[in-house]
Amino acid sequence: MNYLFACGCICLLQLSGCASQASSRPELVTADSGLAYVVVAQGDGESAEWGDTVVIHESTAHLDGTMIFSTFTINSPISFTLGADQVVDGMEELVVGMRIGERRQAVMPPLITKRERYPQGRDGQPPVFGPDDTLRFEVELVSVEKSKQG
Repeated sequence: MNYLFACGCICLLQLSGCASQASSRPELVTADSGLAYVVVAQGDGESAEWGDTVVIHESTAHLDGTMIFSTFTINSPISFTLGADQVVDGMEELVVGMRIGERRQAVMPPLITKRERYPQGRDGQPPVFGPDDTLRFEVELVSVEKSKQG
């Protein structure tokens, strides 16, 4: 496990308030891609699968907690189709398997958050994050439209 990934996992647990409560700490799930997440709220609705169109609320932040973007604060969830390359790989990997109402907190290394363009800061400021940043996400699955393929 590389140093940055390990630091991200530790930071994730601390930010989710779980580090000091070992007996009630949610299970940390890690993937070969470097994605690491904990389920902070269970869902009980439909499960998201490849090809489905999903609606999510999400927030993106630096590991230190500095917020980059949040649909929670503007109450405007986003929609995308799983497997259609509409979002970064790490987001698709995080959402597949979630149930409606489920909420996950995740740390994603740069390899799975790469994108063609990076959001610019306001008034000509530098980008709010770059290609080498490990980022923290919180995602809630709002709805699932099942794929018509089958």
